[in-house]
Amino acid sequence: PDTAKRLRHTLAKRPVHIGVFGLSNINGTLDFVAGAVSGAFGAREHLSSFQRRQHTFKVPVYRLDSLDITGNSIILKVDVEGHERQVLDGARGLFEQGRIKAVYVDGYSDKTIPSFLKHYGFVLYDGHTFQRATIDAPSHLLAVKEVTTG
Repeated sequence: PDTAKRLRHTLAKRPVHIGVFGLSNINGTLDFVAGAVSGAFGAREHLSSFQRRQHTFKVPVYRLDSLDITGNSIILKVDVEGHERQVLDGARGLFEQGRIKAVYVDGYSDKTIPSFLKHYGFVLYDGHTFQRATIDAPSHLLAVKEVTTG
């Protein structure tokens, strides 16, 4: 809610919709834990030392592919404190439709993420150096949809 409030203030004169919800691989609710510092809150299943265990709250969550998103050139930035694979799984329909063109994952621990992205035709880059990466990609990952000609 605090992040949404800051975004509303920052983007007050822009034609954007700001939703107060999380993204996951389900449509429902998840227990979240408040962060000890701003922005470090996340799903309780991925608890870290940056979170206050005693301060939990329920958050509505949605699959990204269940939302009414227009356009066919979607760029995702995923920074969700351990919930990255669930967010990507919840966008599977958009990946299958070829609507996602680039993904930046700002830290992750699930080692299946690079192969997930490669499966959908993405080329992997180190998100800090922008050097081409292998399947053993760094934790900051830029994935760009490979363009085929023909």
